[in-house]
Amino acid sequence: MVCHPTLAVSESGVVLGILDAWMWARQKKGEPDIRESTRWMEGYQRVAELKAELSGTVAFMLPIEKPTLEKG
Repeated sequence: MVCHPTLAVSESGVVLGILDAWMWARQKKGEPDIRESTRWMEGYQRVAELKAELSGTVAFMLPIEKPTLEKG
């Protein structure tokens, strides 16, 4: 099981809660699967949708092992 959570964190670093989470099971090796970069893009889009409802600065950070976002 894989989970890509989107956390809300205050400017002082306090975790406020989970804004969104994608959970799925990876396919067997060789079978088509959703790219993890697609999940990160979906998380970014969700934060963009919620921005109007959130106060303060909004930033979206990716983990260091996923520095690029591929389409498709």
